[in-house]
Parts: sequence; structure tokens; C-alpha cells
Amino acid sequence: MALSVPTIVAIANQQHRRVTLLVTSDVGSTVTVHRTAGSNDPVPVRGGYEVTMVNGEILVIDYEIPQGYSLEYGVTATDGVDTLEATPVAVSPFDFGGDVVFSLGDPKGGMVINVESFPSLKYGIQQDVVRVWGRRDPVVVSGIRELPSGTLNLITLDLTERAALLDILKGGAILGFNPWKAEYGVDSIMYLSVADVTEARTSPLAAEDSRRWSLTVQQVGRPAAVWEYPLGDVQTWGEFRDSAPLWADTESGQWLDAVGL
Repeated sequence: MALSVPTIVAIANQQHRRVTLLVTSDVGSTVTVHRTAGSNDPVPVRGGYEVTMVNGEILVIDYEIPQGYSLEYGVTATDGVDTLEATPVAVSPFDFGGDVVFSLGDPKGGMVINVESFPSLKYGIQQDVVRVWGRRDPVVVSGIRELPSGTLNLITLDLTERAALLDILKGGAILGFNPWKAEYGVDSIMYLSVADVTEARTSPLAAEDSRRWSLTVQQVGRPAAVWEYPLGDVQTWGEFRDSAPLWADTESGQWLDAVGL
């Protein structure tokens, strides 16, 4: 039996910083969901990479959405013989109203944060200069230029924000930095390994709730997430539709919370 063309439907949710994707394809086929932001290369959406279709439909939730870019979601399906692509769907640019940080231990628990500065980035390299006896020109043994490192300075304005930031940092997972504007000159989403974290009062003599934070960071490639992204039978649209007692009263922006996402 010939492979059917897969389909994809996208539901954007600015409030919870996510896009929900309903993907349909033939049972037994393997699908990969990808997102394109602006003119950047397509990136696989977590939870939607090389998934074998069991029930003919799956839900994939994209929690790592860059701001300020026109978005396009697509899906590729293969049965080992044929490979077909769905008609891509467009999503309007997101605007979260500020810079966002989130942990790859729990990306849906991110927060909008005040960035004081991202002053300088250092692009290190592993390199040795080998001097050869009797020659004027040394030989250079060089690696590749590394992703940058530096210090990310943040400000929390109250104790609630302080607790939320500490909750993101305490697990030690890779930090996702989603800049609001392009002036930083960094990637649309920057993945950072965080070393030392320093917390200080904005005014050492005042009893106030605001805090200044300095994070020693190293940019890394897009790593595997610590958190297992939701995927499987319990998240299929059909099963939730069939089991929800008040399906007609459930809004598209609410049913994710109803199934524990």
C-alpha cells in the first residue's frame, strides 16, 4: 500500500510559550517534525524526531520557540521505501515581552527575565605553535574556534522572581536563553552551560527584594533535553477526545493542562 501524504496542524499558545502540533501519518510509518525560524536551517522539534506511528496521529509540543521570527512547521514521513512531506504550516512570530530563560530539565517552566548585560563573549580555541629547529616559520597545530563563553548578568525584581530563577538553575541542567531582541547578536535560542552563579543585592545597605545575578556561561550545541518530552498514546488527540467528558467545553489552549502537560 502506498504511503499517504502526512499532515500537520499547529496551535500557537503565546501565554504558555509553546506550539502544539497534531501530526497524522500512516500507521507504521516514521515521521520527523521540524521547525524553520526565518531564514535559518530547519531544526527537529523535540519529541517529534523519527517517531514510529502507532495510532496514526501524535501530538508534539514545541517549547523552544525563538522570538521575533516567522515560523514554519513541517513533517516528513517515510515507510522505508517512499518519503513524503506534508504541506508546511506557518505560525506568526512570537513575542514574550522580554528575554526568556528556561532549563532543559523542564522547558515549560521558563520565565521572562530582566537582562542587565551580556557584555562580552570570548571565542576560545585549542592551538599550539610548534617551533621547528632551523626554520623561521613555526608550525601551527590548530583546532576549531569554539562557541563563545562569557558572563550573563540578570536582575530579579522581587522574591517570587528570585525563587523562580533559583528553581531553574538549581538542577544544573543546560540553560536555554531566548533573547527578546536581536541586539545581543547571539543565536535565536542560545544553549548555555552555567558554571558559577553569583547573587547580590542591588543595594548592599538596603532591605529590598531585587537581586543582581552573574552567570558564568559557555555556549554549547543544542543538546539532548534532560526532561523527556511528552509523547505516546496518552497524548494522542483521538484518545483525549474520546475520553474527555466535556470535550465540547474544552478550549484548545486548556486541554494540554488537562492531560498533565
